[in-house]
Amino acid sequence: MESGRPEAVKVGYVGHLCPGRGTDVILELAARLPGLDFPLVGGTAEDRAHWEGRSHRSNVYFHGHEPPARLHPYYRAFDLVLAPYQRRVACAGGIGDISRWVSPMKLFEYMSHGKAIIASDLPVLREVLADGVNSLLCPPDDVSAWAGAVARLAADAPRRAALGAAARRQLDLQHTWLSRVDQVLPDLAPGGPRSGVRADRPHPAAGLAVKGPAAESPAAEGPGAEGEL
Repeated sequence: MESGRPEAVKVGYVGHLCPGRGTDVILELAARLPGLDFPLVGGTAEDRAHWEGRSHRSNVYFHGHEPPARLHPYYRAFDLVLAPYQRRVACAGGIGDISRWVSPMKLFEYMSHGKAIIASDLPVLREVLADGVNSLLCPPDDVSAWAGAVARLAADAPRRAALGAAARRQLDLQHTWLSRVDQVLPDLAPGGPRSGVRADRPHPAAGLAVKGPAAESPAAEGPGAEGEL
């Protein structure tokens, strides 16, 4: 990957580049914050060409679609990550509006790597994120608010670390396969009336829990990854 400027804070994005994903917001942020680097990973060749033709900033890096196994170096390089979804979000190919019901899988990827997240303040994202607790939330279309949030976190490494750690803790406690089993089938939780497992013994589904960055995570959203927000 192009590393950009070694001294610059990396403000990363992984995902589709189709309408509603906030690519235009990221490009405006790059224009307002020239001291930061903005690597974008994902998107079809057509969408990448569309935005590259509209971006003339030297601090924006389009990396295109990558398979899951090649995403981890990008996440490691990011200092903070963006999820700038708009109020209307198209699925891959620019069709429809999926903003109200899709599962924000990208957020769990961000959380699994312990990165500070800045995301849009939308109901579907607030099901997972809490402003000032495990992320910063901004109105989707208020670029000034986004620029302020990015600038504050870029200048505050301890705050980035705290938000990233809180996001990772929440993932481990609430969003692993094991915790989902406990939520969907509470009677089978350890010590539950139908579990057959004492609370002090391993849960039979414990092997499904996510222990670290998901090795089987969705690809950076490109061809074939149409079901993700």
